Amino acid sequence: MLLGEPISIVTYWSEDDGGRHDVRTYDYGHIQVDAVRGKVDRIYTESSNTAMTAGIKVGQTMEQIVKILGRKPRGWQGTGSEFTIVTCPENGQWVQEDYVTLRFNNEKVLVSIAYEANRP
Repeated sequence: MLLGEPISIVTYWSEDDGGRHDVRTYDYGHIQVDAVRGKVDRIYTESSNTAMTAGIKVGQTMEQIVKILGRKPRGWQGTGSEFTIVTCPENGQWVQEDYVTLRFNNEKVLVSIAYEANRP
């Protein structure tokens, strides 16, 4: 396995529109992977050792990230502590099957990245 063995595996339950379900979290130190109903539901990091494909990583400022993205995210007013980027539309229809959430601290420094599935 590319990530190796997890440091720990924790299981807890949650509930959504699909009902009650187990969430199994695999902790690899630099990332955590949540599995719901047998599928990857979320990949999360607070580590600056893990970067998005574009080079965005924890510890960068909002200004640096906007420069990498090429513009401010649509709808972001500059006052919030996070923004979410959804998948691109296909044939003019929003699919929204997954998205990434970038969360910032009060100094506008990125503190976490979460890839999440859009499920019930």
